[in-house]
Amino acid sequence: MSQFVRGQFTQPINLGAGINTTEDERTPFFDTSTGYLFFSSKGHAGLGAMDIFLTRVNWGKGRGKVFNLGKPYNTPFNDLYFSLNNEGRKGTFTSNRADHCCYQPYIFKLVTPFSYSELPSHFVEVEAFDQFDSELLVLRQSFNYEALAFNDTKTEFILKEDADLEGKLLSGQVPISRRKILLVDTRGEVVSSTISDTRGEFKFRQLPAGGQYSFIMEQNDPQLTVDVKLINQKGSIFGRLNNKEEPDLFRFKPLENYLAGVWRLDIPEATISGELVGSALKEEKILLVDEEGRVVATSQTDDRGKFLFKNLPAGEKYAFVLRARDTPITVNVDIRNELGQVVRSFSSKSSKELFKYRKLEDYESGSWTIDSQDAIISGSLVAGTLTIGNQKVLLLDENGKLIGVSYTDKKGVFTFKELPAGKKLSFLIDESDTEFNIDVAILDENGNITTRFSSNNRQEVFKYKELKEFANGYYIIPQANVAFNGIIGLGNSVRYGRFIALTGNSGEIIELAETTNEGNFAFNGLEKEKAYAFILPSGYEDKKVEIKVMASNNRIIEVLDNQLNAELFRYQDMSNAIDKYYAQSSTICGQFTSMQTGINSVVLVNEYGEELACVDANNYGYFQISDVPFFNGYQFMLDGCNTEAILSVEVVNAVGATTASVNTQADTEYFVYQDLNLSSVSDKQWHDWTAFTRRAINISSIVTELILPILSKKLIS
Repeated sequence: MSQFVRGQFTQPINLGAGINTTEDERTPFFDTSTGYLFFSSKGHAGLGAMDIFLTRVNWGKGRGKVFNLGKPYNTPFNDLYFSLNNEGRKGTFTSNRADHCCYQPYIFKLVTPFSYSELPSHFVEVEAFDQFDSELLVLRQSFNYEALAFNDTKTEFILKEDADLEGKLLSGQVPISRRKILLVDTRGEVVSSTISDTRGEFKFRQLPAGGQYSFIMEQNDPQLTVDVKLINQKGSIFGRLNNKEEPDLFRFKPLENYLAGVWRLDIPEATISGELVGSALKEEKILLVDEEGRVVATSQTDDRGKFLFKNLPAGEKYAFVLRARDTPITVNVDIRNELGQVVRSFSSKSSKELFKYRKLEDYESGSWTIDSQDAIISGSLVAGTLTIGNQKVLLLDENGKLIGVSYTDKKGVFTFKELPAGKKLSFLIDESDTEFNIDVAILDENGNITTRFSSNNRQEVFKYKELKEFANGYYIIPQANVAFNGIIGLGNSVRYGRFIALTGNSGEIIELAETTNEGNFAFNGLEKEKAYAFILPSGYEDKKVEIKVMASNNRIIEVLDNQLNAELFRYQDMSNAIDKYYAQSSTICGQFTSMQTGINSVVLVNEYGEELACVDANNYGYFQISDVPFFNGYQFMLDGCNTEAILSVEVVNAVGATTASVNTQADTEYFVYQDLNLSSVSDKQWHDWTAFTRRAINISSIVTELILPILSKKLIS
């Protein structure tokens, strides 16, 4: 075998007797995506003549196996020139099987990679060999994937690029479901945990390049096979791990204690004495934390690196947190009873899971620090084998102020974007979600993963409380007669003529507003304890929108914006929202609270003075006009004898929201008086609504016409 280095091939190296025989080996094909070597041979056991074989060799351990591909690939005749396409799903070979003379090409389908436990049934093992040749060590990376490496002790694998892991558990050929798997780093900390599904499959997502990991499971099974694929951000498989080939990467321990990362103190009035082994370990701060990650006590090392915690109560569970450092240190710990006798000893080597390494300032504040500008947070929520969709995740700063809100998609994924460097952040999750496993990856502006942690190993940055006050993404009006006064597109962006929709908690459009030249808009007369949200035009996600919640005395109750209160804002094509809104019909309800003798009729007229409908009030002074479509302007015509009558009118849209309120005392411009001289209600009829063209709303043109349903005034009873 030869390698292509700096534009030229190296001196060929013989692969040795495990692959080569005393007969002919020809037409090799090396699949770089899987590390499989296919070749034809007369020397290995086969069906006759040249058969096609597969081998994969771990040169570092000097072990290999050769498999005959079997029928239909091989025949008693010559089968040669096996090759696969780049996707590893289709391939070709040639054979003289047809007429025993001339070679013809054949095409086939073969999905790779596969583990030895999943080899197609027609593959037959024909050779197993042990061979160690120092000259062949150069080939180890090629056969174990270019981007995969191991630490010196072979107890962790090292990722050379950002990756997801996808694995499968089998007992013999039977999938193992609901088995918990821990992914741990070199310090023994649980990076993430997952549970295999009904197919025995499990995943770990968004692991950063340079990370060193291994797996921990509850119990071993002689028939257990764990096969793990390493998949890069382009979706390509660049590595494969298997517990039969790399057994040191898979360890088996009781998971309950390991996952908790704490130990239980069973003796009263106990003392913990410890020592940091190494140099320059004076005045090192040590945190003693409980199983929730809360700091119980702090200590500091003396000149000899020793520390002490005294008078600890029995029954509590503890762990240690130390300063994050590049070079690992050894920590020895003794647990002493009230008589000073040592009842238990352990160290950071024997019990890695009990020692965590953090930026202590961040840990004590319950946060972590963003290291890169315009960072992205990509996280996921998983409960057992289920991903959790439509779940709220809040992002807080170090002072507990809300920075952003995200909702998980159907895959359980949530995202926060464009986060500034140096910001200390934490997550707030609903208190009912404490059993969820939360994985978080921090990506820089180029999409590279810079930090990776989870609720397993960074409990301090995940806080839980009831999120009911956020009303599932809707703002609850705190008092009667409240208004929203907003401004859109702060800065130099175009702000005129933009529509904003106000929606209720069922998603229905209650009211529509159009911005002025200055970008202002308003929604008035909002009802107490009603829930509202806002729809903004698509493309406005990165524009600043500020809304003041105003009381009736012009006092500012609260200021909302689409960054700090992201849960209140949705973004969509407004043309659909506008069409839907205008298609809604309204109902006009009115009451004469002071009636005069004569004709108590009301005529609805359009902006041209044309009569659209006419009704009489009943004996109690009430009237109603139903199914009134949107139109540019309306007025009410009353009988000339009723100029002293007091009439109040409300316009109610299709979802029951009052969109306009006027009366004859405060809003005289909407009422005209004329001698109606109408004899009975039966003489009054609707005009043809279709004769009138719907017009766009132009707020600046409102002078004397009642705009439905934009204008909203308080109804005076």
